[in-house]
Amino acid sequence: MGWGKFQVRLRTLLILVALVALALGAESLLRWRDVYRRKLNEHALIADLCDGPGTTTELLRKAAFHRELAQKYEQAARHPWSPVAPDPPEPK
Repeated sequence: MGWGKFQVRLRTLLILVALVALALGAESLLRWRDVYRRKLNEHALIADLCDGPGTTTELLRKAAFHRELAQKYEQAARHPWSPVAPDPPEPK
């Protein structure tokens, strides 16, 4: 009993596995990029809300904190394969 015309070489299987792995890796990177973009937008919005005319020193500190986090997540969204440090605690 033969396979007829359908012959699969080991090289073909290895190439197929490599292509599937590349597709899964790319999909994972796109997901991380989206997560980082959402965090970027969240922190940028909070920074904008805290920073305005007549704000207190405490709110200005919080705005600066959230701007730093927004920059961190902007960098992470550009390079989703790089590790991202945990967020520091929010200043009081």
